[in-house]
Amino acid sequence: MRIRPSHQRFVQVIMAVAMLTSLFSPLLARPVQAVPTFDESTITLDGLRDADYVQIAEDPAGDLASPGPGDWSGVAWTDMTAMYAAATATTLYLYIPSPAYNNVDSSGQIGLAIDTNSVPNSGGTTDAWGNAITFNFDNIDGVTSAQPLLPDYLIRGNVSREGGWTEFRTWNGNWDTGAGVNWGGITSGDIGTHIAYSYGNGIELAIPLADIGNPDPAHVKLQFFATQSGGGKGAYDTVPSDDQSTGWDDPTTQHNLAHRARLPVDAQGDLANPGPANWNGVAWTDTTRLHIWADSQDLHLFVPMAYTTTVSVGQLGLAIDTGHPRRWQWRSLGQCRHLRLHRHSPESRLDPRHRPPHPTGLPDSRQHLRPQ
Repeated sequence: MRIRPSHQRFVQVIMAVAMLTSLFSPLLARPVQAVPTFDESTITLDGLRDADYVQIAEDPAGDLASPGPGDWSGVAWTDMTAMYAAATATTLYLYIPSPAYNNVDSSGQIGLAIDTNSVPNSGGTTDAWGNAITFNFDNIDGVTSAQPLLPDYLIRGNVSREGGWTEFRTWNGNWDTGAGVNWGGITSGDIGTHIAYSYGNGIELAIPLADIGNPDPAHVKLQFFATQSGGGKGAYDTVPSDDQSTGWDDPTTQHNLAHRARLPVDAQGDLANPGPANWNGVAWTDTTRLHIWADSQDLHLFVPMAYTTTVSVGQLGLAIDTGHPRRWQWRSLGQCRHLRLHRHSPESRLDPRHRPPHPTGLPDSRQHLRPQ
């Protein structure tokens, strides 16, 4: 689903699923049926992009420096183009495509800067592994910050072809916490406990939320970078787009964080019993996650659910608070998982047929979303 915002500002989105009240009394009279299971942990850590991932950041392809990293196939994998995210109640998953990663000559290191507390100047400014990379994150999804945010955590690792050793460093006045511990878990091959590589595909991380202080995933800000070992080497490429090396040995200062993956979670299996939990026709209403991300024009939302075309019935609801009443309209929000809402154009605001269904711009308890 996509929502076109009128300007950049914080948009609070609450997802609510409303059921037809007329369904509940028949449910109690029906025999209990087997409810299709929907395991929210559907992501397999294997270096492949699972269906639950949503894109949260991007970078142009083919932008490695030449002369420099753009001239050798061994670091062609560092040409970053996108970052995808997903989450469960316990884990933040990230996937970074790297189709040029190969088992012949690929060489280098990965890095992931993580900010969780949004407190300016509260993390580290230098790279934990000694590269010429400086952190000064003063741009969050295109919004300039008066004071920079700094990473609270830093994941640094060698690619799997070079052993895959991966450390998870925590800032405590220095980056010493986590040094010498192979957090990633690769001891042989390409798949560990927290990181996985797949030749010709990409890099995948599974980060326990407990390891980053159990934040609301909506508050996590990220930048992934690729480089090689060396005190004079900066970031060869990053996602989101940022300062990158103009040659083999060029220091970089990183400014941009992605803060687009709002991933609220809800416990699985919490439908009322007796009630909706007793009928597979509404098993899809056991929603567990709300993925939210954005680009320069649109806000996107994705809700995984065990929806089937054969038995599923019911309604969806989406409540939006932008601080600007009458700015949004409701369209095509029936039985589906991917929704798109448009901001009013000046013309549509003059047409009463396109005005929001309620003076506040939000549906009241009697209003439900139906297909057009």
